[in-house]
Amino acid sequence: MQNINLLVCDKNTGFSSIYETYRKRMYAYGIAIGFCEYLCNDAIQDVFCTLYANKEKLEQVDNVEAYLLHCLKNRLFDIYKDQKRMDCTGYDNLIIDQEADSIGIIINEENELLRNEEIARLLKKLNPKQRKIIYSRFHHNLKFNEIGVLMDMTPDAVKKLLYRTLKTMRQESWASTIGSSCFF
Repeated sequence: MQNINLLVCDKNTGFSSIYETYRKRMYAYGIAIGFCEYLCNDAIQDVFCTLYANKEKLEQVDNVEAYLLHCLKNRLFDIYKDQKRMDCTGYDNLIIDQEADSIGIIINEENELLRNEEIARLLKKLNPKQRKIIYSRFHHNLKFNEIGVLMDMTPDAVKKLLYRTLKTMRQESWASTIGSSCFF
């Protein structure tokens, strides 16, 4: 059992030692339970300011790290309540919401991966001139006249070729997926 009061009261090394030892762990914990960086940093600062201001009231603590993490969690939820101006959803609900958000992110990443694979497959079927127009327009965000200069074409010819290329890609995508999903 550590006496946190003795550690904090030792002006030379105690308080700064606790801060340096546990600051990064507290930050990682705050991020892990779903709070943003600046909120975690603010809450950690608040916890240590409160700890220092109330050092006379501190008691024996079995585990300093667990005590600090508990204080941090409480402070983060207090800040969360103050910012949202509503009742705190509670730790369990926040974790459930975070898991639902995580699942949504994973699904979106998988969909994006599938979409990118489909686009890569479609691009392989295009001739070099069509690929260059698609790449210039959508990867480099070039305007039609800029693409025309690169490819020695008029802006109208670039528009026409881009339109036809996209139409071909849509048709190929639709035919390959049997109408279930069109990427363009």
